[in-house]
Amino acid sequence: MGSVNWRVEAGLIRAIWNQASAWGTGTITLAGGGIATGTSFSGSVGDWTWNNSISLAAGTSSFIDNQNNAAGSGPRWLKLEGVISGSGNLEFRDTGAGFSSQNTGFLLTGTNNFTGTLTIAANAEVRVGGAIAGTFDDFAGNNGKLAGDTAAVTNNGWLTFARLDSHTVANVIQGTGKVQVGLT
Repeated sequence: MGSVNWRVEAGLIRAIWNQASAWGTGTITLAGGGIATGTSFSGSVGDWTWNNSISLAAGTSSFIDNQNNAAGSGPRWLKLEGVISGSGNLEFRDTGAGFSSQNTGFLLTGTNNFTGTLTIAANAEVRVGGAIAGTFDDFAGNNGKLAGDTAAVTNNGWLTFARLDSHTVANVIQGTGKVQVGLT
């Protein structure tokens, strides 16, 4: 797909390829819309790695959603290797099938620094900590940050910290969800 920059201002765009190049090599700007995994097409259901940087436009609320419609074998995951930046708000959703483990789900491995509000929706799983960029796996590791230190976090799902090194989280975390340190 090459160097393509995406800007989503409303609605939803789904990736139909579950590899790092699903969105090309450009930046994704979320400005009120969302991006999602999964369709009914063969090859679009499975584990995912996206390596694009994601920018959240100021004054907007956007989302990233797992919409895989077939659980397949074992819990599924989407590894986000690029940095999520900007001052917009972001919600992680899991409206599909397959993100069924607090150890997997959305794997944040980039040094995220966005300052808007982060919401983890009910039934969504978000994990901070993963292996180095470019590895297609769901292993824990020394990479990943939840958000910028001033971003407010509302966790109504499951938030796991799986970094293998010493890691400080400065964010205020509230909500009805669960927080886990380490993998089970």
